This record gives sequence, structure tokens and C-alpha cells, in this order.
Amino acid sequence: MAISITIENLDEEVVDRLRAEAQRRGVDLSELVRELVGNRLVTRITEGDQPPYHDLDALAGTWSQEQAETFLSSVAVFGRVDEDIWK
Repeated sequence: MAISITIENLDEEVVDRLRAEAQRRGVDLSELVRELVGNRLVTRITEGDQPPYHDLDALAGTWSQEQAETFLSSVAVFGRVDEDIWK
């Protein structure tokens, strides 16, 4: 059963962005909104329904202390901020 919904008082900028995105995708505005609302709802519902993954369980506890330290020192650079970029 299809139901129509009216959304009142949308900000003009939001409407402009929706229209631009609909045009970019080559769909009409109603189809875009249905897709956006549906995808968001499905994502929210299924996020909580996901079972825990055990893909990497076999690796847990298999590194030696030396291997763990090597890994941590290798990825430490990812935690540093390059001050020159933020000037």
C-alpha cells in the first residue's frame, strides 16, 4: 500500500540540493527522496541487527610481543598531526 507524505517548510537550500542531486542521478525528486529515506531507515534498522563478526578471531593472541611492538611502531605515524598542513 503506497502512502503519500507531504513535507512542509523545507529550507530552500535543502530543496535546491535535493533537486540538484536528483538531476545528477537522473531521477525525479520523489524517487530521490524515497531512496534517501528508505536507505537511511534500512541502514538504521540493520545496523543494530548485525551479528558480531569473528573473521579475525584466529589471529587474536597470535603475535609475539616483538611483532606487536613492531606493528605499533609502524602505525604510530598515523597518530601524529602534520603541523605544516594546518598552517
